[in-house]
Amino acid sequence: MKNTTTLLFLLLLFPLFSFAQTDSLKVQKRPNYYMKKSWAITTGYQIYDYNFIEIGIARMNDSFEGYHRSTLIYNLSNEFKLSDDFLWGLKAGVWIGGGNAGMNLGLNLVNYTDFKENSICLRPEIGIGFSNFRIVYGYNLAMTNNDFNKINTHNIGLNILFDFKVLEEIRE
Repeated sequence: MKNTTTLLFLLLLFPLFSFAQTDSLKVQKRPNYYMKKSWAITTGYQIYDYNFIEIGIARMNDSFEGYHRSTLIYNLSNEFKLSDDFLWGLKAGVWIGGGNAGMNLGLNLVNYTDFKENSICLRPEIGIGFSNFRIVYGYNLAMTNNDFNKINTHNIGLNILFDFKVLEEIRE
């Protein structure tokens, strides 16, 4: 009974000594806004059983409003296998990212070829990243030629984009 009375007393006393922050909407009349549309060079490196490098071009829309960031990227690139037997993959893809945690989702269509046979793969990806940088896990789903075993089924990729032409930029 004594413990219950003490707890009740502390709970009633606690609000007298607590502090709270002011409403952020009263301090800031409107959120900061930033938007950039640009063309970028995309570079990448994928690892798992085989290593691939990537180079290509991307159209990037990057925006930041208040505390919320979002990115939309379309890219067309080439993947090259780093080994003795040459392998090339023509890739078209789209990525979206955003939120405070930097969640990143992507979907790619890749045509891998060694110039004797080829395989078209659909690769969904999930990972983290903001704007010009991302790290993702992807899984190649073979749509044609399931016996083509010269590529990674699973892969971990790193992509870095370098802006080379800003089309539009707005800061408020």
